[in-house]
Amino acid sequence: MGIVLLSIAAYVTSNRKRMQETVAPLVRLAVDPGKTRLLAVALLVLPALVVANVYRERNRPLEVPTFNHTVHPAHPESISVHDRAVELATADNPLRSLETTDPEEFLRHVAGGRDLYFRHCHYCHGTDMAGQGMFAQGLYPPPTSFVDQGTIAQQRESYLFWRIVKGGPGLPLEGAPWETSMPAWEQFLSEEQIWELILALYHDTGQRPWAVVTGVHE
Repeated sequence: MGIVLLSIAAYVTSNRKRMQETVAPLVRLAVDPGKTRLLAVALLVLPALVVANVYRERNRPLEVPTFNHTVHPAHPESISVHDRAVELATADNPLRSLETTDPEEFLRHVAGGRDLYFRHCHYCHGTDMAGQGMFAQGLYPPPTSFVDQGTIAQQRESYLFWRIVKGGPGLPLEGAPWETSMPAWEQFLSEEQIWELILALYHDTGQRPWAVVTGVHE
């Protein structure tokens, strides 16, 4: 507001004719007996209304928030990914079985996910996956640390799939507020690439995904 007022003042005073045209109506308002009521409104009523509004806002009673911020909000029952419905409660990583049936192929997918991580994710989540990337300080909430035992080790792979697919824009209300720059990666990656990325997150941090039914680590 100060900059705007100074700019207007500089513009008005830069030309004598413009200065006279600007000041003349103000002078008439101040000296013309027929404009007494208008002058009273300008000098008394309008400032009083501003003061009353400031007083009302400053004395507004504190209200309990309508929702609580949740670091790991519950996922929806299903999501649409590339025009295909995915039931998150029952979805499994289709590449996970390769860990026992074809370890060599499994490690190939892990390597693919690692490459994706260092192309797209390490800027925020860090090269060591600890949430301390070069852009981490400018984000709220801060990027997830995947090495923390309280993060991906407590989640199923389908939860990570949801969060990667939908990104920050896909967070529900209880996950707000946020200023995250994480995009909806479904716009850039295929489903297989996202599952590969999840494999790499667990493999390279030594974590294990939470089991579907038993409630223990897989």
